[in-house]
Amino acid sequence: MRRGFLAMAIVAGCGARTDLGTRTLAGDAGLDASSDAPLDAPADAPASCGPAHLAQTAAQPDAIAIDGDWVYWHDAAGISRVKKTGGPANSVADATPALWPDLVAFALAGGFAFYADGGAILRAPVGGGTAMPLGFTIANAGFATDASRVFVWSRSGSPAEIDRFDVSGANFAKVGQVGEPPSEMAFAGTTAYVAADPGVWKLGFGAGDALLSGLTATDVVVDGATLYFTSDDATNGARVMRLATDTLKAEPIADTAGAFALARDDQDLFVIDALGLRVRRIAGMVGPVVDVAGFAPDYSPVDVVVDASCVYFTL
Repeated sequence: MRRGFLAMAIVAGCGARTDLGTRTLAGDAGLDASSDAPLDAPADAPASCGPAHLAQTAAQPDAIAIDGDWVYWHDAAGISRVKKTGGPANSVADATPALWPDLVAFALAGGFAFYADGGAILRAPVGGGTAMPLGFTIANAGFATDASRVFVWSRSGSPAEIDRFDVSGANFAKVGQVGEPPSEMAFAGTTAYVAADPGVWKLGFGAGDALLSGLTATDVVVDGATLYFTSDDATNGARVMRLATDTLKAEPIADTAGAFALARDDQDLFVIDALGLRVRRIAGMVGPVVDVAGFAPDYSPVDVVVDASCVYFTL
């Protein structure tokens, strides 16, 4: 997917919903969006629009998350954060990466970042402080959170056991199992939806588990009774798929070739097009599909998140 890398965390598009961008913010990346940065704003964007560099990262940036006023990301040096408005980046935790690109390298809950280093599961205060081992070890761990509890699993074998523990690290217990290790997990109330290679799963944690689709899935988001996931199967290629949870009918969304990572707000979907080297918006979650930001050859965005006014992604 990536033939080269430019290490940075980026925010694209702050402000109006119509153009996803009314201003450019310069952070610590030390790059000039008008010259040496490999970025292009959409062709129809106002002159003031365009990606803004929030922070310089280490090599291999991948997973990104937002919480309150902060943007968090994972790279080869560990986990860091920067204010959404830019400014100095702060290290949250040092960690040796096991996989790349990794969409589930860490999770945030209760003022802590949860992650693995050498197999040991740790939590680190997001505002700075000493990381604390939680007393258990999981090989190549992946993480997700429903804001009050942390979910963790091993990506070293199948089937994959899903474990859960409290933010304090207490009450560690097995709560589910899927055929293959998750590459992403999304929550809707007390239900979790899992993307795996292959398989899209529903985990009811006592209320019933089910395989919803046998297609390969990389990322997943949920909107009511509809799931959206990125897939790269032999029939559809790399696409965003729409899956109705009542009928289990899955169909591709047109013009989403190259889909890798996925995010949503209350109106639209946002997708990383790893082949086309761009971030795209799927208006109304059905289309049309329009570019938010594009990149020069040899550079590809990796992960994406969105809040009420901005789209954030790693590159």
